[in-house]
Amino acid sequence: RKVFNGTLTETAASKKAGNRVVTLGGLTGLKTAYATNYKFDFTNAAADYDNTKTITIDKAPLKVSATPTTRVYNGTKVITFTGTPTLSGWVSTDTSLTKTYAAAIQSGTISGSVADENVADAKVVAITGNLVLKSAYKNYTPVYDDTKTVNITPAILQLETSELDVRDRQYD
Repeated sequence: RKVFNGTLTETAASKKAGNRVVTLGGLTGLKTAYATNYKFDFTNAAADYDNTKTITIDKAPLKVSATPTTRVYNGTKVITFTGTPTLSGWVSTDTSLTKTYAAAIQSGTISGSVADENVADAKVVAITGNLVLKSAYKNYTPVYDDTKTVNITPAILQLETSELDVRDRQYD
């Protein structure tokens, strides 16, 4: 039930990630139906309740993705990638940043692996990394895409006929 006129608002000194003090406000009085039974004194609001709270603004997740390279069975779980990794999940109002992998990454690498080394189609690739973002990107934290798949195809075994001992024989 809506008892107050107005909308409760919150104002923080900064929208950046970290701990912030928030001031609550925006209520302008009681709805008429409630005014006879309740009184809300806005002039003494600071004495009646604490209108400031400390909140934590978490860093926005920045999804790191890459295109796995289909490969021939080689007995390992290691997967390589094609091209430059990409980043997604940017906050649309964050217009001051260049939103590319090259611009955002200060250091680190990504790697990929599959659960087993066996031949199969559409094997899920676990992408991991130790990426460090540049200081201008401190409101973001890298998270690694877990939706990519790769095909591992059979290796071809080649038989060298020069090493076979084949002899003529009589029909029997």
